[in-house]
Amino acid sequence: MEPIGLAVGVVGLAGLFNTCLDAFDRLSAYKDFDKDSRSLSAQFSAERLRFQQWGESVGIDGNTVANNHHPALDHSETRKKVEELFAVILEVENGTGSATLSQQAGSDPRQPRDGLLPAKPTENQSALSKPSLPSGSRRQKISWALGGRAKHGPTDAEWALELRQSLLAMERVERKLEAENRRNVYAWLGHFSSEELYEDAKSKRLGGTCDWVLGHPIFREWLSPEALAAEPSQLLWINGAAGFGKTILCARIVDHLTSTLTTPVASFFLSSDFESREDPYNAVRAWITQIITEELRLFDLVEEKWQDEHQKVATKAVALTLLRTIALALPGCTFVLDGLDECTWLGLGSGAKGSISEFLKAIMKALRGTETRFLLVSRDEPDIGDALRNSDNCAELHMSLGDVQTDVIRFARSLVDEKLVKKDDATKSDLSQRMADRCEGQFLWLKMQEGLLRDTKNKKQLERIIDDSPPGLYRLYERNWSRILNYGDRDRTRTLWLLRWAAFAMRPLTVCEIIEAVVIDRTQADFPLDEMPDEIDEDFVKDEISDLCGSLLEIRTTPAMPSIGSGTVHLAHFSVRQFLLQNSSSQGNVLALNESIRISHEGEQNGTLAKLCLHYLSYPQAWGKQGDGDEDNQMKLSFYQYAAGYWYQHIASLQNDEPDIVEVITSLFDEKNPAWRHWTEWFAHNETEEPVEGHGSPLYYASRLGLLPITREPMQRLQMIADALFSIKLPNTGKSKLSNIS
Repeated sequence: MEPIGLAVGVVGLAGLFNTCLDAFDRLSAYKDFDKDSRSLSAQFSAERLRFQQWGESVGIDGNTVANNHHPALDHSETRKKVEELFAVILEVENGTGSATLSQQAGSDPRQPRDGLLPAKPTENQSALSKPSLPSGSRRQKISWALGGRAKHGPTDAEWALELRQSLLAMERVERKLEAENRRNVYAWLGHFSSEELYEDAKSKRLGGTCDWVLGHPIFREWLSPEALAAEPSQLLWINGAAGFGKTILCARIVDHLTSTLTTPVASFFLSSDFESREDPYNAVRAWITQIITEELRLFDLVEEKWQDEHQKVATKAVALTLLRTIALALPGCTFVLDGLDECTWLGLGSGAKGSISEFLKAIMKALRGTETRFLLVSRDEPDIGDALRNSDNCAELHMSLGDVQTDVIRFARSLVDEKLVKKDDATKSDLSQRMADRCEGQFLWLKMQEGLLRDTKNKKQLERIIDDSPPGLYRLYERNWSRILNYGDRDRTRTLWLLRWAAFAMRPLTVCEIIEAVVIDRTQADFPLDEMPDEIDEDFVKDEISDLCGSLLEIRTTPAMPSIGSGTVHLAHFSVRQFLLQNSSSQGNVLALNESIRISHEGEQNGTLAKLCLHYLSYPQAWGKQGDGDEDNQMKLSFYQYAAGYWYQHIASLQNDEPDIVEVITSLFDEKNPAWRHWTEWFAHNETEEPVEGHGSPLYYASRLGLLPITREPMQRLQMIADALFSIKLPNTGKSKLSNIS
């Protein structure tokens, strides 16, 4: 099989033209990818017709050239340019980097788009030499033809313009195909982006702070090329106490690394606020995605792996394999992970499946022997420390009070300057130093004092306020907790539900969402509209959220969503969540549970929130007036989006079986329940997968959401499957399949 060349003559040009038509036809075999690909296939079909019409207009008919063909074809230089353009078309269709003739069938998007030409060369093609085309992507070849080659020749010939337009259209379609392929690979990797967290941490850094770490001997040694050459796979663990500003410090380091290193830097910021907290391997997926976005040759490598695999989402083992392959192929790259201590896997034990310790061991194994740097920033938790300190090449930088003291003073002064604008410089200096001395190096402690600094107070009063604040974060939390417990029944209950939703929701709830969530009452069949405010404004949020929860909660708004109802509700820090888990159970019936929210019962909290979400979906009002929480629609119900999309995710996080969960799921899955129709319509509208056979039945959703094995008792599991099967009605009979058989 010989490659295609250029010096073909007028007669040979006709054969080459027909080969291009065949290539267009074979490309249409890719019409079954998905909706986008079918649209692209239609565009290619249209371009084939235009290409065929061009051939007819210049006198090419089948494998022959008409006697009255366009005279420009007899011009050797013009004919050469046309042959080059034909070669570009074949390169595009072939997709192999050369215009060899081979054959391929199939419509799976994972199969390479190469060999789309006939298996046998035509008589006129057999003696052709390889065309002189540039290396690079198919779209680059088209651009080469359009920018550097196709513009030559008779400019007054319409046929030349038509051919150029066809190539332009092919370039546009090729760009779409490449983008679609990239989306497919990213979806397969199943990564989470933490770019928002990184940018947020960067924006919060006070100018001049965090630079101490860049000059620290341990950090400089880890970053030095000599250390990397002497000991591949350099690992640095920076750890410090809660509130020491580790995430902002990590963002500063990432910013420094990306601006100074010539090799790629991939980072991931794990947060208890987001779903990424459920699986640290999201960091690996994010690292891979960031690297292949910048390094196209490595994208091709990952794409080949995607083509070879058949899972919808890459497994953890595959992700680790890709990480090692990339590390070997790209010496000098750096991987950064912040906030591993906020992962829900923490505390599961070193031998447990899905433990932090096993995750770290897997990462270190994947990077072993590669010329890479790995930076981990977290608190000094036993699960993390045991895994890292037992490794051979882990350098540890423990953040001490001395490391951060200068930054603490600077940050305290910035708060004082902002809140006490009327005070003189000496007073500001004294107060900021007093705060810095009391905070024990914890920036968060300083931030939580901000609301107490008032210009109406004199210096003595302000000093007393600072001195009365307990030092250290946990003692500050204890003071807030005691205050909450002394509220009246209504305010205490509301505050504890606010804290619970903020602590255990799968994503941050908006103000509009959380004020609905806290009034859900499973004893009522209708949503308690009489518990809703007349208006959600700054005063309401201050009185009913901020003042009740104090410094334990914060509300964040963005320029894109500035209204207070669209603001998101967050715990002030991950350590607040841990404080709640460790301390609330001693107060008896505090959170309407006997065991409350001890860490060993975190799964029960997910079960509780799942049942509340399901009960909310049973409210008729949930599916009537619905809004997005913007200024014009703040009084319309907003929580239905979270309830509909996250109830089954809360169930997936259950650590122990809860029999009454089956009851509430069965209630929703009753086809006579109006909520069933509303929820399935919502799910279908938001579904990202193509529906399969049985779509819409209770059994389909039970299987699709992984709900069938929610109890470990085999007979109960079979009973639930049977119940689901009985609920599937046969057409025109009103009977289920099982009852029909019986």
